Amino acid sequence: MKARLDQVECYSSHCGLIEPEMIFKTVGVKYKTSSMMYTFMTNEECEIGDKAVVFTNGNWNVVTILEIHDKPQLNDGHNYTWLVQVIDITDYDKHIAEDAYGYPECERL
Repeated sequence: MKARLDQVECYSSHCGLIEPEMIFKTVGVKYKTSSMMYTFMTNEECEIGDKAVVFTNGNWNVVTILEIHDKPQLNDGHNYTWLVQVIDITDYDKHIAEDAYGYPECERL
């Protein structure tokens, strides 16, 4: 679902444009290959520095969250889309830390 500013500029429940459960925040993200920041809508809990998945132009991409706006920051005339998911790298970090100790010797089968 994409949203235009004229559809979401009044995001409080009294305006009737967006249901109360649709209240969201925006995040500023950066692609690894770009120096520009892009804005996505989200309801996900996130922190600056988190990695997240976005789907744009038919491609899945991993981005880094650089800004979090509890009050959505949207510009007129732009289409906005949703962040797909914040990536939880807890298990990955755990495995990398375990690798630092090396693997036990294994017998060849």
